[in-house]
Amino acid sequence: MPNNLLIASLLTLCLSAMAADEAQLSDKAPVSVTVSLFNYAAVDIDASADRVWQLIQDYYLQVEGIAPSGYESAPLADDPAAYISGYRMVLRDEANQLIDERKVYITELDEAARRLSLYAHYLGDPQSDMRVHATYEAIETGDGARYALYAHTLLNIQVPEGKPAADYIQAQAMNLREQSQHFLDQHLDVTKRYLEAGDDETGESTSQRLDALMRDFWAAQVEAMPLAATPFPDRQAYRDYSSRPKAFGRYAEEKST
Repeated sequence: MPNNLLIASLLTLCLSAMAADEAQLSDKAPVSVTVSLFNYAAVDIDASADRVWQLIQDYYLQVEGIAPSGYESAPLADDPAAYISGYRMVLRDEANQLIDERKVYITELDEAARRLSLYAHYLGDPQSDMRVHATYEAIETGDGARYALYAHTLLNIQVPEGKPAADYIQAQAMNLREQSQHFLDQHLDVTKRYLEAGDDETGESTSQRLDALMRDFWAAQVEAMPLAATPFPDRQAYRDYSSRPKAFGRYAEEKST
């Protein structure tokens, strides 16, 4: 699956869990505020723009099947809003309980400009109702290519009773934006290393190789991330989440009961 979409989902899940914990301390329901976030990331790659563009298409024009991360994907064949193309992504735990679900619509596929845009609606967390508009572009440079990524995120943040709304929203939104930026930068760095490593002779798909690199990166972040900035009770629960995506479904379900 697209790694930056996964990252956005993980970070929003953490944010929602922290807000829910604070809301439990109050007798009144939290106030919901819709906010918009923007992230831009780019990296120069020693590879042709055509090769970067091919990777973008390989990675974001999702096909039917199950991704290495455990998400099942199916085309939105009967959805008129998928006028170029689109797909639904679903992740369930071992008990077949829904963990995450989203619809992804391809909104631009410009071969001449080497640019792809998409819109993702996250259905797994109705409270945050997150929607992401993202653009991926391969720009030709004098000695290679620049891979640029633009992402606009719209989501609801729950403000617990008694918290100053403006201060709380600013802190939570900036935290989410900064964490997203960090992971997007790392995602592009992983992509750069993949493209500059030469041809793949292992038989693995682009998605599998990038996912493997991102798993290594995520494992390092698990150890570096302050535990207080996550919804996890201990470091091991966080490790389980990073290494086995379906493990989080059980934890999230237990936490909500």
